[in-house]
Amino acid sequence: MSSSILRNGILIFMLQLGLYSGAQINLDNNVSFQSTKELENHKIISMAEDGFGFIYIATNKQVFRFDGIVLNRLCSGMFVEILTHKADSCLYFIHRRGIYRFNWITGKIEDIRIENVNNVTGNLLSAVFRNDDELLLGYDNGLIIFDKNELTHTFKPITNKLGTNTTFLSLLIDAENPSKLWMGSRRAGLFEYDLDAHTHKQIIFDRVPNDLKDASNTITEIYQYGEKLYLGTWYGGILNYTPESGSYKQFFVQNFEGDQVEGAQDHIYKILPLSADRLYFSSTKGAMLYDLIEERELARFNSDDGILSYSNAPQFVDSQNRLWIGRERGIRLIDTLRSNVEVLRNPYRDNKGWYIPRKAILADNDSMILFCTFSGKGLYVYDLEEKTWQVIPPENPARDQQFRGYDLEVDETGAFILEQSKLYRYNFGDKTLKPVQIKSDSLKGELIYMARPSRNKLIIMTRYDGLYEVDINSGNVSPYMPDLYNMFPDLASYSGDELYLDKGGRLWMAWKNHLLLTMTNGEILNLSPHLNDGDDILNINYITESDTFVYVALPSGVYEIDKTQLPEIVVEKISDRDYGVIAADQSNDLWLIRDGLFNLENGKTSIVEFGINDGLHDPGRYGYEYVNTLGKDIIVGSRGQFSIINPKSIQKNNEIPDPYIKQITINGLDHKTDSSYYVVKSLKLKPNENNLTIGFSALAFTKPESIKFRYKLEGAEDQWNLVQPNQRNVTYSNLDGGNYNFMLEASNNNLIWSNTKSLKLDIAIPFYKNKWFLSLILFLGIFTIYTQYRKRLLKLKNEAFISEQLLGLEKQALRAQMNPHFVFNALNSIQHLITEGEEKKSILYLNKFSKLLRGILDNSQSTRHTLSHELEILDNYLELEFLRLGEQFTYELNIPESLFDERIEMQGLLFQPFIENAIHHGLAPKSSGGNLKVDFENHEHYIRCIIEDDGIGRVKAREIASKRYHKSRGIGIVEKRIKLMSKSHDPDAIKIIDLYTETGESKGTRVELKIPINGTK
Repeated sequence: MSSSILRNGILIFMLQLGLYSGAQINLDNNVSFQSTKELENHKIISMAEDGFGFIYIATNKQVFRFDGIVLNRLCSGMFVEILTHKADSCLYFIHRRGIYRFNWITGKIEDIRIENVNNVTGNLLSAVFRNDDELLLGYDNGLIIFDKNELTHTFKPITNKLGTNTTFLSLLIDAENPSKLWMGSRRAGLFEYDLDAHTHKQIIFDRVPNDLKDASNTITEIYQYGEKLYLGTWYGGILNYTPESGSYKQFFVQNFEGDQVEGAQDHIYKILPLSADRLYFSSTKGAMLYDLIEERELARFNSDDGILSYSNAPQFVDSQNRLWIGRERGIRLIDTLRSNVEVLRNPYRDNKGWYIPRKAILADNDSMILFCTFSGKGLYVYDLEEKTWQVIPPENPARDQQFRGYDLEVDETGAFILEQSKLYRYNFGDKTLKPVQIKSDSLKGELIYMARPSRNKLIIMTRYDGLYEVDINSGNVSPYMPDLYNMFPDLASYSGDELYLDKGGRLWMAWKNHLLLTMTNGEILNLSPHLNDGDDILNINYITESDTFVYVALPSGVYEIDKTQLPEIVVEKISDRDYGVIAADQSNDLWLIRDGLFNLENGKTSIVEFGINDGLHDPGRYGYEYVNTLGKDIIVGSRGQFSIINPKSIQKNNEIPDPYIKQITINGLDHKTDSSYYVVKSLKLKPNENNLTIGFSALAFTKPESIKFRYKLEGAEDQWNLVQPNQRNVTYSNLDGGNYNFMLEASNNNLIWSNTKSLKLDIAIPFYKNKWFLSLILFLGIFTIYTQYRKRLLKLKNEAFISEQLLGLEKQALRAQMNPHFVFNALNSIQHLITEGEEKKSILYLNKFSKLLRGILDNSQSTRHTLSHELEILDNYLELEFLRLGEQFTYELNIPESLFDERIEMQGLLFQPFIENAIHHGLAPKSSGGNLKVDFENHEHYIRCIIEDDGIGRVKAREIASKRYHKSRGIGIVEKRIKLMSKSHDPDAIKIIDLYTETGESKGTRVELKIPINGTK
């Protein structure tokens, strides 16, 4: 058995069960969708379903794709039909000017325009597939045969015997003869067209009411059953036509009194088969379920008086047997998973009262429901068998005609009704409510609650005046338990909140911050300290009970008190929410009201919300205000309206949402794929395509507003992320290259989770993060380190060599500075000064000589010295030479103050050899004496020393020595040291310049030295 046959069989069974059990599918009891409000401004023309389960809705303006959560626009136009071609995985959206071909696998849309056919710009108004290749299109005055593969078409003109232009509104291939095409026209009847011979025959329906001839010959829909055709017309209802005999009969969905059909407005816009022998006729004036075998009406739904058009006519049956309805007021759904809810609307409700529901109780052997209403006209009675309402007003209505009912107690013969100022009695069959004669002088204040502990007694709670006991027989009234106010004196300050008599005969009494219980033995229990953690409990919202527990609703939550343990008080908090009214059904499940109706299952395992989309009536601006048991059922009330639910008939939502990825944006741009993301299972991305936003939704048509989503990105996340309400996308930024798996799940309102939908993401790793690249970098790193190591090793060896040479040269310089000739001459000069009696000069000379020797010896301890120390040695040397030579020359030593910085270091013993040479070889031989000038300049990396004398010059010095001039040993050592210190081997490190007068005579020598400091440059 095929799945479609099975589905149809189930639906037939359901329909038959409904028909013969007295319960019928109610087209008015439907689901609306939050996301389809836009459709209320459209006229719905056609619907279809693709292979994935998406629903497509064509209107007079647009085609939409709908998943139950989101309504997506696809293409625009004045649409007339949707055709499905499963072999191509395509939907064909037919509009007035052409065709949109949509592939539901790839998501691609082709726009195929058909204009200027037969040299006329006309309209496409109908379409049908002849075979896998040809699409037949009804056109003005003819038929278009369109080849969907070649995208070519031919036009076959058709004329009618009325001599008027003909537009074809409906097409049907004959089930027995594929070469025969039935064509419904506008005002020209039905055409039988031979697709092989291209001939036609016209059938005019003239045996119809005169004022309906044009309407009855405008054929909007054609359906074939055996040898019969059912023709939907424009305002002419349905024609049941037998082609073989040419006979036909006309019937209507619209209700008429008698046979008067003048002014019919019964436009049939959809003939919808439910099974092989049952179908719906959808009309602007209603809907009819029709039995094709017996040729009779099974059910009829018509628009209410004053409503121009019926809004809930069937449009489409999907693959899950859901019936989609609607044309003028948006799309809605009859869901076979919904509970069976009966909605009662009080016909006596007007705009003069509030009609706040206070109590609804079964009465008279469960044949009627009595409704106590605050601010109505009296007691309302609903007869369950006759389905009729009745209002029972008070015998003497109040001046403002408002009956302010608060409470209701039912017995075998009638009921007591507590109105805010009086107690009334209703006996079954009475036409009015009669006041109960009680001695009410002592009964003061508003009457708000009552309990009936025995047949002859009522206990009444007043708004501010406490509790009273009323003897029904005598009418006597007395305070109830006066000691209560002595035990709890602050009760007198509070308004009464609730009075409840449980099944065990215990009386529960509630005031603000007080919940007291009178046991059957008269003992009073104070339950207030056991609620709300001992804090003030504020107002008591409601009290009800199940077989085991009494439930108390407070602003702080709902508490259950185990009545089987009383007088021991055992309390458990079962909800933190502030529910206004609560009730427990026969299964001990709780029903609670707070911005909607909620069901808390026995065992407190889960809570489920119910509302309009579950079949409950629309509560209006004030919401649901009352819930209670009604025998085996639950009744939910708002102002003037009630819904009755059988909890056992409520089916769990077993429809599991089907999540899918709608869209992916990469770096802010839409990512295009060859197929829709419903099909695509993996993506390969570039290294820089690592900022992703993934949009998602789900196919879910049963309670889509309750759908929950969760997701995770394997490779980046370990835990599932639960999506926030109304969140439909997730963003990942700067993902590293690698393999990821985006996983998505959805659950229905019963938290049944779907299978996981996955999308594998392969983000290419940048070349600089690849293993080969990292290996190359590692190799180059090792090579670089090795190269630097070798370079450093060579540098250290070179520096060690240079250091060794510098040390040797410095020793030579030290020996040169300490040469015996200089020491002998210095000591000889000191002896001469002593023998000549120059005591002061000899002491000064000796002091300078000792300082010079100490400085030179200090230099022998280290290779580097401060510049200030070197300058001090130089100063001592000059003074000694000046004194030793008998002041035969003058000298000038110019040193910038900045050079006395102790942080400036240099190699020692570098200046003295040049100064010594200037004194001994330039100035000493000069008979007239001379001058020595030594200048120092401070540069960034070196010191410039300029030694200038006005002596005899190097030429005469060579003549005096009678030999070729050569550099002293000390100067040669300094030159080597400076070259070793200078990495750049600066050619200007030592410059010796001969000075001449304008006439060419020698006038001295100038030496310029560049000495590196603080290391080498």
